[in-house]
Amino acid sequence: MCAKGASRTPSSRASKEPKDERLQAPRGGERLRGRRSTRGAPLSAARVVASAAVSALGRGRAAVLPSGPSAVGFDRALAALGLGAPRAARVELTREGAVDPARALLALAAEELTAALDQRAPGWRARRLCVVLGTSSGGMVSQEAAFEALANGADVSPALAAQASYFGPLQGLAGILPNAPLVQVYAACASSAMALGVALRVLQSGAADLVIAGGYDVIAPLVAAGFESLGVVTASEPRPFSLARDGLALGEGAALLALTRAEPSISKAYDTAVQGSKAPDAAEAAALSVSESHETAAQDSAAAPDAEGAADRRERSARYLLGFAASSDAAHPTAPAPGAPGLVAAAQRALAEAGAAAPEEARGPRIVNTSDESSALAAAQAGLDEAWLISAHGTATLANDREEALAIAQLSARAPVHAFKARVGHTLGAGSALELLAAFECLEHGAPALPSPPHELALSAPRPAHPRGASRVLKLAMAFGGCNVALTAARSPINISTTERYGARLAQVGSPVREPETERLARLGRAGPLTARRLDALSALCASAALSLLSAEELRAFEGEPLGVSVRKRIGVVVGTLAATLSHNQGYHAELMRRGHGRAPPRGFPATSPNLAPGMVSILFGLGGPCFSVGAGAAAPLEALFVATQLIEAGDADEVWVIAADVVTEDVGRLLAAAGLELLHGALAARVVRAADSEPRLDSSAILAQLTHVERSASSSRQSGGAPSPREGWPRLLEWLQGDGSGCARGPSK
Repeated sequence: MCAKGASRTPSSRASKEPKDERLQAPRGGERLRGRRSTRGAPLSAARVVASAAVSALGRGRAAVLPSGPSAVGFDRALAALGLGAPRAARVELTREGAVDPARALLALAAEELTAALDQRAPGWRARRLCVVLGTSSGGMVSQEAAFEALANGADVSPALAAQASYFGPLQGLAGILPNAPLVQVYAACASSAMALGVALRVLQSGAADLVIAGGYDVIAPLVAAGFESLGVVTASEPRPFSLARDGLALGEGAALLALTRAEPSISKAYDTAVQGSKAPDAAEAAALSVSESHETAAQDSAAAPDAEGAADRRERSARYLLGFAASSDAAHPTAPAPGAPGLVAAAQRALAEAGAAAPEEARGPRIVNTSDESSALAAAQAGLDEAWLISAHGTATLANDREEALAIAQLSARAPVHAFKARVGHTLGAGSALELLAAFECLEHGAPALPSPPHELALSAPRPAHPRGASRVLKLAMAFGGCNVALTAARSPINISTTERYGARLAQVGSPVREPETERLARLGRAGPLTARRLDALSALCASAALSLLSAEELRAFEGEPLGVSVRKRIGVVVGTLAATLSHNQGYHAELMRRGHGRAPPRGFPATSPNLAPGMVSILFGLGGPCFSVGAGAAAPLEALFVATQLIEAGDADEVWVIAADVVTEDVGRLLAAAGLELLHGALAARVVRAADSEPRLDSSAILAQLTHVERSASSSRQSGGAPSPREGWPRLLEWLQGDGSGCARGPSK
């Protein structure tokens, strides 16, 4: 049963809950919450065409087998660093040479996926492609090597500098997916969940026909030391939700899913082809619809030699991504809010998009307004039954598991729960994608859900030990910065809801900020002087840029507002950044060199995540919408603008603050220059809001095309040895927006 008030902030009361207010859009913008556009195509599900996975368990299906012994074990590399709990789950990779391990891991997964697509969907390369990947650490292993060289006064080679950025590993995709625009999501431990959600929105918008999405990460010494400094690392094995749990173990992995729209015409063609139709159009459409596992029959113990068995396998392996929602707790940079109300709210909206309802109501597609929280609440009110499997975030840490268990209990007292981190560890940016594939395996083979009890009391209600009757998945994810993500998926497109799309318009562009405005931030009641003065450089720049968007009246609303009193649930934050947290990471790395990895300072570790900055903006201003960073290269600010339009158009937010920000110190400038990039220090914020039918709106396809043009131009300049452009980062966004978006705006709906 879903608890009343689950989406409220922890300190609110039923009788005194403050009104969920939106900030007024400038220049007379309307309050559009609850209004539905009558224009545009409806949302639809995505079909998983193929997938690839790599983890400490192996490759292909072996990487996501949901049950069996844990791959976590003693790690010599972490022990050599002096860590007190050297436990990890490593992927077997060739780690010698100059190639960054994250780049090698991502390329390995991409090669497997493209081979599967070549076999099952010839001609897929000619379709309109997009790649959306999530990572927590990116090229941090190379980053640390570059910091060490800088500390010793040595020059950083162009090759090392190029791999040391957060988007450095994407270089490995150049020869595999040379023509696809890239978006890289930084949502810390929820990165691949957010990437899959963005991918779903890209498909639904019609900006691409085929989207490759997922995530990757390897274990970097800095990250391992940071997690141990927080006191959240296990001395044995991760035991999610167990009363005997003592922490997480880091893991490595990559998981990619190829997604296409599950339109009725394609589904009909697939059914016809399975029944033996020889119609060329049906066969061609079915080629992009068949979603079998990409491993060979020899690897599939369930393989059947006869035609009937093959058809059964095709039906069993059909996989769909149905819904997505994201929220921010707007409460604490690292700890989940009590009761995880933001996670519950995200789950409710994702369930509503999937058409989730009580069994007697689940008859055919339903129209659901996902921007209406009461509609989402009603969809989950009866609680999920045994037809749903809940794929938990399940870090096995004390605080996260406790609050997530409370959230799960509010969503269902009967649905089985699966926690894949018990097998492969916490694979950070790859985690949610790997866990979703493992959940599909649970649906298809009835694997055990949670490890042995006793569990958190909130999960003590009787739940099936094996999800044999389940056919749908609710995937949950939580991360630094208060980020929450929920995905819904299924083995069938039945009950896919449809929701009309909205328009997005550029409402305001703020003033460039070169230095943080600490004293003005200190006057915000939700922050206070101490919090404002302790902000890391990237968070301070982003928050200061956000101030320039607010009128005097809006600022007065924030001054004196205590933390936890009000959350503006329909406003999100997306930060586009090239430098990300390089400057902070260099300082943290220097501390590790001075103290030793076994004595890492806990306070500085959270700010090594590029997701902390949008999270802190959400906390400081009480914004409860999606919050994360993006940056796949030179076009990072345009990535943020593109993603913001996707969120607005799908109804995930009424308003998104887009912030382009880079902290550029002398050393960071040298490092980026060696990689062929020249950045200006500073930040710029813009406001993207939902457009009324009569207003001009942003054209997300035009923004995506511009994003691709910018990145290709920058790449060509680097390869030719040309001088780097000084307009990258926030100056490029400002120039583009001042020029009316180079044609990104289109006329009002007719």
